[in-house]
Amino acid sequence: MSNTQFNIKIFHSSQAWKDPNNWASLAGHLRHLISTLTKKTYRAHVAEITQLESMCDTDLVTQVVLKCLVNHIEWKDVKQKDQYRVQYLSQRIGQICTQANFASLISQAFGDFTTFTDGFLSLFSKTLKLGTVQQVTVALALVQSITPVLKDLGSSFLKETLPGLASTMASTKNDEKFTDYVSQELLLYIQSIDLPEKETLIESLRKGSNLTQLPAVLSNPERSDVKRNFKRENRLKQAPYYLQELEKSFSPAELLSDLGFVATSSTANLKKVLSQFTLPFSAASIAEVIGMMVDPSRTEGDPEQVLMYTESGESMDLTPATSWNPENFASVVTELCPDISWLMVLEHLDYPEFRLYDVAGLKLIVDLCKKVFPTGFSLSDTILRKWKNTEGQLSFIFVAISAPPEIFSFPPSPELSDFVEAQQINTAGSPMTRSFLSLPLVSTLLWLSQENTACHGKIHELFQHGVKQCPKALLLGISLISQPYPLKKELTDELLQLFLPATGHPHSMSVLSHLWTVDSYSLIEAMVHMYDESPASLSRILDVAQELKGLKAILDYNPLSNFSIDLASLASSRDHLNLVRWLEDMIEQYGNDFCKMAISFLRERIVYQQQHQQQQQATPEETRPQQFVLLTYDTVHTFLEQFRSIAGNLSQEVKVELNQLVGLLESEAFPSDIEKEANAIFSRIYDGDICMSDIIILLQAFQSSSDPRERKIFQCMIRSLYEEYPHIPKYPEKELHITGVLFGSLIQYQLVSYIPLVVALRYILEALKQPPNSKLFKFGLYALEQFMTRLHEWPQYCSHLRQIPQLQSFRPQLYHHIEAILAQLPPQYSVGQVPGVFSGANGPSALGEQASFSGEHSDHQEPGYEYRGEAAYARGYRHSDQELPQYSEAEHQQMLQMHLHQQQQQQLQQQQQQQQQQFPSSQLNSYSGYNDETSAQIYQQRNARTNKKQWGKSRKY
Repeated sequence: MSNTQFNIKIFHSSQAWKDPNNWASLAGHLRHLISTLTKKTYRAHVAEITQLESMCDTDLVTQVVLKCLVNHIEWKDVKQKDQYRVQYLSQRIGQICTQANFASLISQAFGDFTTFTDGFLSLFSKTLKLGTVQQVTVALALVQSITPVLKDLGSSFLKETLPGLASTMASTKNDEKFTDYVSQELLLYIQSIDLPEKETLIESLRKGSNLTQLPAVLSNPERSDVKRNFKRENRLKQAPYYLQELEKSFSPAELLSDLGFVATSSTANLKKVLSQFTLPFSAASIAEVIGMMVDPSRTEGDPEQVLMYTESGESMDLTPATSWNPENFASVVTELCPDISWLMVLEHLDYPEFRLYDVAGLKLIVDLCKKVFPTGFSLSDTILRKWKNTEGQLSFIFVAISAPPEIFSFPPSPELSDFVEAQQINTAGSPMTRSFLSLPLVSTLLWLSQENTACHGKIHELFQHGVKQCPKALLLGISLISQPYPLKKELTDELLQLFLPATGHPHSMSVLSHLWTVDSYSLIEAMVHMYDESPASLSRILDVAQELKGLKAILDYNPLSNFSIDLASLASSRDHLNLVRWLEDMIEQYGNDFCKMAISFLRERIVYQQQHQQQQQATPEETRPQQFVLLTYDTVHTFLEQFRSIAGNLSQEVKVELNQLVGLLESEAFPSDIEKEANAIFSRIYDGDICMSDIIILLQAFQSSSDPRERKIFQCMIRSLYEEYPHIPKYPEKELHITGVLFGSLIQYQLVSYIPLVVALRYILEALKQPPNSKLFKFGLYALEQFMTRLHEWPQYCSHLRQIPQLQSFRPQLYHHIEAILAQLPPQYSVGQVPGVFSGANGPSALGEQASFSGEHSDHQEPGYEYRGEAAYARGYRHSDQELPQYSEAEHQQMLQMHLHQQQQQQLQQQQQQQQQQFPSSQLNSYSGYNDETSAQIYQQRNARTNKKQWGKSRKY
């Protein structure tokens, strides 16, 4: 724009506007009025434009105003800032459509506008809210343009609109009819093209206008001027000198855009053109030229127009060019403006209209930088600094990130390069993959997503390439950025879902370990998120926590949460945490708040486990996925014992909730008739009224019965037997032996599985570790001897048994049997790491984190061993390759009963002989030493214990 100060007073003379200098100043002022048109300035600016039109050549002022309005509106995406320019342009189009010179004014308004797409005229009409008459008028004006693109645009629109114009005219209000000027031009155009129902349309148009008769040309279709093509001579060649001076008022970017590629085809051409401007150029004006050059919508321009911007008579090279020459542009600008700062020029690319569209535009900028910075320059610094025009910056990044490396690439950060090398990550794929190794790029993208929320989705989509191609490097890069950007958390959670699940990314632990050292907080947050989405994932979370040695930090993240309480419970069941000490610490730090949270957690889980168990019992053939990792009996018992120990310090509210929890547990007690029936069966067992083989058959029948009452009796008996374990040391010898045999038989004949099976195995292992002269040790021996034939199913359990020294001394045959089992294991397995189902005193492992007292059979099977039911073992078939004979069910039950009876008699005789040899006779009592009265007294005590309401007693766990 000219630097001449505009003064409206100079136009008081009617001839003053014809002075080229005054006209250039006027044109620049008009552009200023349009560019600053807002709600606040609207009335004043419109009034001033109207005043200038009255003082000067109205058509010329109107042309400038219309051209400025069209060029200043962002038609692809009309913004709020364009609201008043759209309003004013709509008003002016409405006025012009009634004027005789409508065609020239409208067609010249689009003379410098080249960004046309399919449907542009419809978008233009919709934006300005033009009626049908105005739309047709604008299209008719464009048909008469000298620009082929505009001509085609108008023709296409009219061909779509004219067939339905007759019906539209019939329903149009009187004040929306075509003017006589438009009607005549439209009639001529209709007559010049092939159109169905042409005569009907012409008649409708005639009736809808004020024409008293049709133009003469329509009465003689053979006249040659009927089919005129409405071409105008080149506007610039016919325009007066002041119109040429108007073009001088444009910025260098606008002028070079009009001239096209030929302007930079040689330094001579460009120097002559740019010399017309006041020097030196500002950094901002040069940046606008660069922004214009990278816009692919710019046309090649008209080479002949260059002549008008040089002194007449000069010879110029007008050889057509196909692209801009950035090196020539840089050389000329440097020559004309030797003090120009190209660094400032690049910074001024941050102007509102700047956009980078393709790699060709990026290459232009790179080539220019190579010219002006011969010693080297980091373009990435310009791209990744904080811009005001965030959409322009994002367009720059989108192009740069996908550019071939020979054109441009973001330099990788050393932190990520070292990690990629150490992890042997392949980044030789697409350029976009390597770009994510740049921490400044990742940080800038995260900042842009926060700064411009409208671009959040685009940036998130861009990161998806990194999520798929280089998740390890991207996760580490994001973790090294300290600012808490919202998108950072989204991506971290998304990426960690690739590494946290057990079925996730290979080598996930190496990534998680690295992340733990730099950003443990994000990893813990992802664990919590994973748990919130799927609480059953807790087992995997604990595995990761143990690998990272970060269990304490994870538990401390938010102690007053279901996540921490659930994780502590599972860690305790796997011997990773002293639950009692942890509860003591939590109660000491958080008091009633923690107790209230823990009680709520227990109540929720107990209800869930009760419902889950009921569903499994109702339809045992269906397998239901578990929503949570189930709690064990010991866990619930530990919680309740701790709460009972501090009952005096609990608030009244917490005491009420605790009592409700205990009541919930007690509400699961079996009905009195079920308890009575179970106790009656136990009385018959201990009184000798029913032999062990019969009770096994009875329990098997109750376990698989379709009668709910019988299944409840079975469950009640199993639970009652487990509850007696703490009281085993008080048992007389007869009851001790019977209880041990019954306990072991539950395992031998698969009457218990899952957690009940694990608990039973644990009780026996604990008992065998007691002193040899204790009753618990004897109980363990009696029980273990019952399921010797199943020990091979649990090699790791056997490894624990082999470590008990007194077992070899008191049961050498059994000990050798265990050694034989371990000797048959594949050589790659070592003791203590056998792929078994038992992980130690408190380790349910594969058998039982998710189990119930339903008595369902476990499908678990060790490698190399084929599972056979209890019938197969009773018949003596122990090898998977031996075919089992087929028996009827009645034969099977008869053989089973006979075998069990014989086996029990043999075992009793062996045990009596061994006891006499290994234990002093003074410590052994014969069965005959206890009469029915003694047994009755023992059972009265047992029943009293069973019915007593005690803290920490959960009959379901």
